[in-house]
Amino acid sequence: MASDFMKHLAEMKELLDGKGPFKDLHNFLHTEQNLHRCEPFEILNQKYVALYRQYADLYAELTQGLEEKAVRVEYAKGGETLHRGYYSPSVADLHVGGASRGRLLKRTPKDDRFDYRYLFDAEDKMLCACKYASFGDERVLYLTEVFLYQGDKVLTLSYESKYRELTVITECLYENAKLLRYEYASLTPALRTDSCNQIDVEELSYENGLMRILEGYHYRPELHSLDHCRLTFERDADGFLSAYTFEEFDAFVQRPPQKYPVLVKRK
Repeated sequence: MASDFMKHLAEMKELLDGKGPFKDLHNFLHTEQNLHRCEPFEILNQKYVALYRQYADLYAELTQGLEEKAVRVEYAKGGETLHRGYYSPSVADLHVGGASRGRLLKRTPKDDRFDYRYLFDAEDKMLCACKYASFGDERVLYLTEVFLYQGDKVLTLSYESKYRELTVITECLYENAKLLRYEYASLTPALRTDSCNQIDVEELSYENGLMRILEGYHYRPELHSLDHCRLTFERDADGFLSAYTFEEFDAFVQRPPQKYPVLVKRK
């Protein structure tokens, strides 16, 4: 594990310095064309840096009274690979191997064998999502995600519970209760607060009220690296998602479109 991590650091340094086998990729990332296509995502990067600075020290204020406001609590098992588990806005579980939402528990667990705890208010809006993890023999609250509702937008702030560090910020845009855009920004405050580690964006479009196309973006600000893909979904005779065509755009290594099966049964 330690040797793999050190190897990763060495490769990152070579990429940043433009040396070794990463020279061509480094040169591509610093072309005017690539930097131009990254500009909207650098604006996003600064947006989330500003939000971090606004909310970084508000853990106690934002979490105060949430338990008292909750009229319903749900528990889930699994889903650790997706942001927010069962209620993740992402559709990554449709096309990413190993990505799972987990499952909701039918009853309130009598022990700590659950991974997520969701609190809802009287209007059935989610107040917060609590993620639990194991450290040795101890089961602890690991992340607390707080929800702020702003019209058709939902902003969430995820704090690492032990040190109360704000590490993930997301924003979802809805129209008529359908998700149009999901932004996910991660930060490592212990290392730097002037840039995000990565930003992921999913834009959804619909046909006859059903999801048809996903535009996916993955941006790494430190590298000026932007990946853009499009997934065009198909459905079977019963209306279930059955397959998708995967396309890449403006990639360093351009691959032809490929067709893949959808990994879960969903409409």
